Amino acid sequence: MKHFIFLLLLIFSIAPGTNVFASVCGSEFHIELINHSKGNSLILSMIASPEDTFELKYIHSVEKTPVFEIYNFDSKGQIYLTETTVESSGYGLPLAEDGDKVVYGEKTMTITGMHKRIDCLLMRVSYLNDMFLSFSLCSINLRDVACSGDQIEIKISVAVKREILNEGSCQYRWR
Repeated sequence: MKHFIFLLLLIFSIAPGTNVFASVCGSEFHIELINHSKGNSLILSMIASPEDTFELKYIHSVEKTPVFEIYNFDSKGQIYLTETTVESSGYGLPLAEDGDKVVYGEKTMTITGMHKRIDCLLMRVSYLNDMFLSFSLCSINLRDVACSGDQIEIKISVAVKREILNEGSCQYRWR
């Protein structure tokens, strides 16, 4: 009976859109928010899978214009910027590269088809403007979970399950 209850808890803890088979039988991925200004403390951890995307919406600190970015990650936990929409170009904003598609709106430029590897996704929480991380059905204002000026990292953690033959149970080894 306790194994059945554990299985139900595991199934209900998986976020919508998550690859259930990968979460139960292979690697388990978490999108994590780490606060480097508070001793590398974990702010938030959400179960995800490599098919999932997450989005950042913020006001650029120099250009003072909205930025909308879409990211995904691979089976090794490497983050990639796949799309960005801006109203201006300036310091720190991506430029279109060969193979990218650029769509111009009335006041915006959207670059799609990107596959820009992001080695470290760091940002400083704004003193003035809201900054949103959106994933699945969840949207989090970073100003609600960290102090203005805090340095936040978004990273993917990968738990690899390995079978213990004599006990028949899975254990996690965090990367």
